[in-house]
Amino acid sequence: MQRKPKKKGTFFLVVGPSRVGKDTIIKQLVRRKSLNLQSLVTMTDRKPRPGERHNREYFFVTPQQFTKNTKNGTLVEWTQTHVNRYGTPRQPLFQWIDDGYNVIGDIDVK
Repeated sequence: MQRKPKKKGTFFLVVGPSRVGKDTIIKQLVRRKSLNLQSLVTMTDRKPRPGERHNREYFFVTPQQFTKNTKNGTLVEWTQTHVNRYGTPRQPLFQWIDDGYNVIGDIDVK
């Protein structure tokens, strides 16, 4: 007897300009457990601000590590905003979707 394949999750993006409240919307949606949402943590080469933690707000990496990630294909997308770069790691995004989780992230309109 063959097992029914697990349903894949869906990827949702909240898109808007900087400082419009994308993070606030995402935090409220993730609290709704019935939505089965995982919040996507993006990567940046900027220094953490007071109170920010690695793997919570961002994956904080050095500029050299970020460059390596842009070259080896581990980012789905990336952009430079002012002097810092931000990008979406391929892993865990696709792993969560394959595992059946809905994933939500944000992206600047730039």
